Amino acid sequence: QRLVDVAHQHGTKRGVQIAHIGKYAHSSLLGGEQPVSPSAIQANLTVHGLPGEMPRELAIPEIKLIQRNIANTVKRAKGAGVDIVELNACSGYLIREFLSPITNKRPDEYGCSLENRMRFLLAFIGKIQETVGKDYPLMARISANEFLPEGHTPDESAIVAQALEKAGLHAISVVGGGHETMVPLSPMAVPRGAFVYLAQGIKNVVSIPVIASARINDPVMAENILRDDRADFVAIARALLADPDFPNKAKDGRPDDIRPCVACNQGCFDLLFEWKPITCLMNPLVGCEKERQITPAA
Repeated sequence: QRLVDVAHQHGTKRGVQIAHIGKYAHSSLLGGEQPVSPSAIQANLTVHGLPGEMPRELAIPEIKLIQRNIANTVKRAKGAGVDIVELNACSGYLIREFLSPITNKRPDEYGCSLENRMRFLLAFIGKIQETVGKDYPLMARISANEFLPEGHTPDESAIVAQALEKAGLHAISVVGGGHETMVPLSPMAVPRGAFVYLAQGIKNVVSIPVIASARINDPVMAENILRDDRADFVAIARALLADPDFPNKAKDGRPDDIRPCVACNQGCFDLLFEWKPITCLMNPLVGCEKERQITPAA
């Protein structure tokens, strides 16, 4: 709530993303309990320095409990003054584990067909709306293509997006891939704006706002995405670590003054997944804002 209050004092909105990390949780962080997933399929990589464990398949009463718990989490966010909540349905976490045919092998009403695999997410939304009302701003971040053999495809994602709009969702943020994808998503070798086409594909089938993201760190590119009607909003993350004044400099017509993000991932992603405070190769103030001050030379 203190964070939200400060944001509001400066005239900006504050949103939060809510995620249940499913099979990527680890027993050492769960008091010894086994992580859970739609099906007992092990994570194939190390996340946050912890090896993947075999998850336990969720029982239907547990599924309904998670839905109630997430709805209560959204209620607390609303009570704290948060302006919008985003559901994480990407990255390979629990919601996408239900959506993906790779990780969801359930024979019941939550598995097999796409209609069944969507049921978990749609039930989430319904429970949240029951708890905080249908007018409270709610969005989801989806992975439009898993970039994995036999995985979630853009065609399926278009159907999911239409179902989300029908369920009353207010916006959709679009990414690609996830933790186990075979396609590079964020390093500097990935061309800027490489995955905007995924957002455009979703925008073509829904009328609610669609947000493009990933490797968009240039204001001219961001503006062109909007002008070309490829998305309604552009998400910028790492570039705001490199230069928190990115939007102000763009607004003032000073794009050459922006300290660029080079997508090195060393201080942000790499340290984050080692449970360490983040830094930034391009910005020595990140993580040390109260300790370091830049003043004019004598």
